[in-house]
Formats: sequence, C-alpha cells, structure tokens
Amino acid sequence: MKKKFIAVSVLICALALGSTTLTSCVDDNESASVTAIRDAKAQQLASIAALNNAQAKAQELRAQAEADLAAANAAYQQALADQEASKADFLAEKYKAKLEALKAQYEAQIMEAKKDAADYEQQLWDKLDTHLGDLYTSYTTALGKVETLNKDIFDAQFDLANVDVNQEAADAAAKEQINSINTQITYKTAQIERLKTQVGDKDALFKQMNDLADQAYKLINTDKPAAEEARDAANEAYDEAYAPIDYTKVNATWTDEHAKLEWEKTALDYIFAVDTLKQIETEGSLANKLIQRVNEKVENAVEGCYITGNVGTWVLTEGSEYLQATQQAVNYLNQQITNAQTILGKATDAADVNGSLYAKQKAAEEAKKAADVALAADPTNPSLKSQAEQTAVSLMQAQEAVTGGIETLTNAQNKLKSYNNAIAAVTKDSEQQKAYVAAVAKAVEAKKDLQAKKHEVHVINTAISAIGINSFNNKGKVVTGFDPDGEYGIAQALYTGTTTAESAITKLEKEIAELKQDLTEVGADGKWENTTIRVWDSSIGGWVMTAGQQWVVTSKLTADQTKKLIQLKIDRLTAELEIQNKLVAQYKAALENAIQNMNNEDIEVPETPAEGEETPAE
Repeated sequence: MKKKFIAVSVLICALALGSTTLTSCVDDNESASVTAIRDAKAQQLASIAALNNAQAKAQELRAQAEADLAAANAAYQQALADQEASKADFLAEKYKAKLEALKAQYEAQIMEAKKDAADYEQQLWDKLDTHLGDLYTSYTTALGKVETLNKDIFDAQFDLANVDVNQEAADAAAKEQINSINTQITYKTAQIERLKTQVGDKDALFKQMNDLADQAYKLINTDKPAAEEARDAANEAYDEAYAPIDYTKVNATWTDEHAKLEWEKTALDYIFAVDTLKQIETEGSLANKLIQRVNEKVENAVEGCYITGNVGTWVLTEGSEYLQATQQAVNYLNQQITNAQTILGKATDAADVNGSLYAKQKAAEEAKKAADVALAADPTNPSLKSQAEQTAVSLMQAQEAVTGGIETLTNAQNKLKSYNNAIAAVTKDSEQQKAYVAAVAKAVEAKKDLQAKKHEVHVINTAISAIGINSFNNKGKVVTGFDPDGEYGIAQALYTGTTTAESAITKLEKEIAELKQDLTEVGADGKWENTTIRVWDSSIGGWVMTAGQQWVVTSKLTADQTKKLIQLKIDRLTAELEIQNKLVAQYKAALENAIQNMNNEDIEVPETPAEGEETPAE
C-alpha cells in the first residue's frame, strides 16, 4: 500500500496563522499545537468508543428481540395446550399480530440506534485526520456489515417463529434458502469450469484481479445503490397501494394520531366491515367461519425470480359452512337483544325488587316515596332520616341501571344492524366489494413490481458475493477486503502462489458437496432438474442466462423441514457475523493504535488489517 504522510509542521503553521493574536514566543505556539493534537486524539478515540458502543447496543437489541420472539412462541404454544381446539385459529391470529408488533418494535429501536451510530460516525469523520481515511473507511464498512447481518439474522428468526402460523411466509422463506443454496452451487460450478482452463502466468492473473475489482467496484458503488433505490421506491409504492385494504391497521396501536386519521381517510369501508365480522366471530365462537383471509398469489414478472409473495385479502366463506355460520351469528345477535330486553323489562312493569331493571326502579321509587312520607311525619327522627337518604341512593342506582340497560339493548340492536351492513358490504358485486377488488388488483401489481426490484438487488448481491470483494479504500479502486473463497480471493491466492488451480477446484467441489448435503439433511422430497438462471459472468463482466441443475422440492414442505431450512440460513449468517465481529475488533484496534501513535513528527499510516492483500485495480 502506498504510504501517506502529513507534516505536523504544516499543522503547526496553520494553527499559528489561525490565531488572531500572537503574544508569545515559539515555545508557546508549540505548546498550543501539542495541546491541539492531544485534544484531537482524545476526541477521535472518544468517537470510536461511542460508535463501537452504538454497534454493541444494536446487537443487544437484536438479542432482546429474539428473546421476545421466543417468549411469544412459548406463550402461544402454552395457550394452544390450555385452550379448546375451536380457539386455535383465534390464538394463531393473536400470535401473528404479536410477532408483527415485536418486529415493528425492533425495527423502530434499530432505526434509533442507526441514527445514533450515524451521528457518532459523522463526529469521527469530522475530527479525523484525512490520512487515516482509508483505515476509517475499512472500520465503518465492517461495522455496516455487522449491522446488516444482525438485521438479516433477526429477519430469519422472525421467519422461524412465524412458521407455525403463516405457512405462506414460511414457504417463501424456505424457497429463498433453497434458491440461495442452488445459486451458490451454480456459481461454484461455473468457477470450477473456469479454473480448469485457468491461465497460470502472473500477468494474466493480475489482469483478472483488476477486471474483478473493476466489476465489483461498479456493482457495489453503481449498480447496487441504483437497484436498492428502485426497490425502496417500489416498496413505498406497494405500501401506499396496500394501505387502504390493510386490515391490520384497523386495530393497530398508533403512536401518531395524525397518521391514523390520515390513513382512515383512505381506508376502504370493506375492511371496517371485515373488522365487524371478525369481532362477531370472536364473540360468537365462530372463528373464520364468516369471513376468511385468502392470499392472492403474486406471480413473478422476471424469469428465474425466486422471490414469491402474496397480497392478503378477506372474503366471505362459502357453502354450507357459511350458511350455518350466518344462522349462528344471527341467532347469537338476536339472543343478545332478547337477553338485553329481558333484563331491562318495560316501563309498565310492576314494582319488584327481584324483577326487571324497570321493575327494580319502580320498587325503588315506591320505597323512596314511603321513606319521604315517614320522614315528613317525624322530621327529627334520625333513623327515618337515614332511611330516606338510603332509599334516595338506591333509587339513583336503579335509574343508572335502567340507563345502562337501555344502552346495552341499543348496542345489541346496533350490532345486529352493523352485522347486516357488513355482510352486505362484503357480498360479491356490492359497491364496497367492487372497490375492494380494484384496490387488491392495484396492490398485486405493485407487489409484482416490488418482487422484481427485490430480485434485482438479490442477483447483484449474489454477483458481489461470488466475486468476493467487499470493500475498497475511500480514494478509489483499491481492494481492502475480500472473501478468500470468492473468485477474487482464489485468483489472488493463485497469483501469490499460496494455492494451485487443482487445490482450488478440490476445495470448491467439497463446498458444493456440503451444500448438497445440507439440502439432503432437510429431509424433504426433491429432485435435481435442468433449468436456467441469471448469473454474473466475470469473464465478460456481464449478466448471462446459464444452464445448470437445481434442486427443487417435489412435495409440500412440512413445518419441521421448513424450520431446518431457515435454521441453515441462521447458522450461515451467525458464522458470518462472528467473522465480521472479529474484523471490526481488528480494524478498531488498528485505528485506535494509529491515532495513539500520532506525534510531532511525520505520521505514517499503518497498513489496514484486511482480509487479503491490497491489490490496485488500475
């Protein structure tokens, strides 16, 4: 690596010129400059410590969030064991809502942690001497990878917790993992074929490394940001399209009342009708018998895209089950009205302390009247006075009970009206149902576009991973970090003579065998079939559709098989995180050491601790 120097004498002059008053000799200026350097060191080290603490906090948040997921799952399993079978669907819905709430809570906490980390990062950059920029970039890049891995691990843990109650999401997560393994096998197989014809001279290897660095630099700094920006825009578009039909928002806990009011302006009447029916289902023990959630499958718009998705919709159940459920619902609601009428009674009911609310009120009125007459005849009698006061209180309580009874009856009658209105709203070809169907179609198209944009990010990340270069210095295309098992790492090992093409091929073949073994151990029925996949071909520096074999599932995955696939992903990400945390510690120590070693002489920047030797790309 080219060494960079900064003359402290220049810094001293700058400090002297920046002073408006010169009242001392040279010794004073030197003392001031030394103080300035010492203060700068302290500030830089403090910023590094704060940034590292912020990252540690983020990891603690993930650990707590995972513990919360585990606790929620344990509570759900216990509730299933304690409750009758008819409550299973209701408990599953509660559990799903709890998981979503925990995920939202974690994401909000992480967002705050990221803001803190960004502030500390900016503080460090503002105070950092420019000659330490490369080392600083390597450190913050490694921290960024730790942040991404933590989020990916939590997302995978969320998918794992979701398996028992959200089969569609679980299937998507499992399919993603199968695709990831298949893609790794495809890339490693292609790499073996290239190694079989690998030119061994150093000039060719050096050119190959330069080409790979150029490709990775463009993928990382141009293609990936553009793809992520497009994905984020598509995600916002989907959220906007889905929001008016998002039933989960009806009973969500809103921290921003203004946001809730704004959403209610766009929300369709259909989903409020759904909420009415879901409430009646819960009260009448009719879980999912009136209306049910149906996932509208979203087909992929891009060939070879593994990302699947659904748009959750709500429709009336069908057939005899629906007819029976409507009869039960109406009977339940009418019974509520009858019960309320019986308890309330009529205003003409005769006085009866054990009768209807109206009868009890009349009895209280008569008791109050009798007590008042007795007190009027003997106004100084304390016992009669107390009796009159007690009967007055009893009458007031009876009147309040009648008011409450009237309210209960009105609510029961209104609930029946709301039920009838809700059924009418969700019935096919109603105006509300037509508007809902149109909104679902719009959300499906937005989801299809989102899946295509996510796929683009995925294939770019896969290409970057295959090349294996993961960081450059902040000045240009100088590689400061790479995976020794990636294409660049193997080329670099061949260049330095630390491996041979034959050894590299043997290692790749072993890795492919291990990946295939992972698929076998899942225990699912599957087969290898010929297909095509879009991959990055480093020999031409572009995308190609290549033929190869991929493993496909031939029968529906069980919950346990799905969990095994997701656990494979968690294990892989956890192993990556362990390596990345070690790199962070290495970069941190190197950066702190470089700052501590700054003195009043020319300062030499130490080599950055990278995963491989730096190789210029130009």
